[in-house]
Amino acid sequence: MDHLTYPFGIEPNEEDAITYVSFNDYRGVQFLDYIKTIRPTNLPQTMVDARLTSLYASKLETSELERFLHTWLFFGLLQEVLDELFNQDDFLCVIHSKVVLSTKKLPGKLKQWMGDSSLDQKHLTHLQQCLKMTLIALNATPKIFDT
Repeated sequence: MDHLTYPFGIEPNEEDAITYVSFNDYRGVQFLDYIKTIRPTNLPQTMVDARLTSLYASKLETSELERFLHTWLFFGLLQEVLDELFNQDDFLCVIHSKVVLSTKKLPGKLKQWMGDSSLDQKHLTHLQQCLKMTLIALNATPKIFDT
């Protein structure tokens, strides 16, 4: 998370960068519907229906689940919050020929978003639902992702 300030004397290194592993460009898919419309292969139908079933039940390989969560919970949530301000390329950069996530532009984008006079209670309520879904998904994620 390169938008955060590091403590004095600490410098980020290449190992701190989070590699881009997303499925594809997220644009155009509603966050709350992503799990049922772009369902990875082998994801149990019950999770799609209930949206609460543990990802432990998923038969996805760890790398597939990682890409799915990366696409949905990172890019999807950014899209829902930022709406028209969202551009996936704003959150990617190349370090030593490796595409990684970048959050350097996040504070500026959030500042723009907060100054948007068209924000209404309906949109904020929708974002609250998205954040609840994110918490549910993170709580249902296998322990291998806790590192």
